[in-house]
Amino acid sequence: MSTENIAARLARLLTHVPDMTLEELDALAGLSRGHSSQIRRGAKIDPRKETVEAIAAVFKVKASWLTYAEGREPGARTVQAGVAGARAAAHRRRNV
Repeated sequence: MSTENIAARLARLLTHVPDMTLEELDALAGLSRGHSSQIRRGAKIDPRKETVEAIAAVFKVKASWLTYAEGREPGARTVQAGVAGARAAAHRRRNV
């Protein structure tokens, strides 16, 4: 198991999608504005399970990896595909 925390793993995920802002992540995950920023900065060291699951879904990664580094680290393609899917779904919702 890794000694890294969720903030470090979130930062690594964001490196795979350099055009994504934390504000966009909040919107795609259905979180209040600034929530993912607090996690990224380490201000929220133990976010709720539902929050972690919502963020993990945007990146198409397992919540257990994001929280505890369990399993394999997701590759860039997986993360990018997850974000592309989340963006497309958000676009469809806006156009309905």
